Amino acid sequence: YGDAFLALDDPTVVMCRFGKKTVVAATDATNANIRCLVPNLSSVETANTWIDLEISLNNQDYHSAGKFRVHSAPTVVSASRVASAPTTHHVLVEITGSGFSLGAGWDSVVCVFGGTTPVPLYAVGSDTVVSCLSPLSSALVTNVAVSLNHGQQLSNNIPFQFFPEPILTSAAPPSADISAATVVTISGENLLETLDSAVCVFVSKL
Repeated sequence: YGDAFLALDDPTVVMCRFGKKTVVAATDATNANIRCLVPNLSSVETANTWIDLEISLNNQDYHSAGKFRVHSAPTVVSASRVASAPTTHHVLVEITGSGFSLGAGWDSVVCVFGGTTPVPLYAVGSDTVVSCLSPLSSALVTNVAVSLNHGQQLSNNIPFQFFPEPILTSAAPPSADISAATVVTISGENLLETLDSAVCVFVSKL
């Protein structure tokens, strides 16, 4: 981002240089923005380092655009806190793996649900654990991945499931002997969607 990028006669000569060797033509250029597709740098740069990023408006003279981070892709192992969430509200999802701290900064790290919905981190993570709030979703079966650059490149993904909010209508019997185990049948709607992880919680109320 900047200004006066297109104060020239031929915008097709706008270039980006990554490091000192790799030059690519801009895919899009306006007076305030220049976009370049990052090439494969694995053969000329070392992963998990900062390199120079420069731009040229004439394919000859280059100007510094700051530092650019090149990193290895992160790896996701599991969604250890929950692997499912209701479609109607957010739950905290804790994702374990490796390489989460290799990007340019934590503000660039996002969880990506279904390959298209990036969600900011709930809190600053570590190299092996990040957490985020699940989005609202109409899709029931999907996946979750981690991206170090706002969702453009993703880690491997792992299964993640959304389910309709359960609706409880009754419990039978409505009471039990305090000293003996009693089977209680819960009735309602959308209960089978949560069967694998469902628990009954008895809350003391005076």
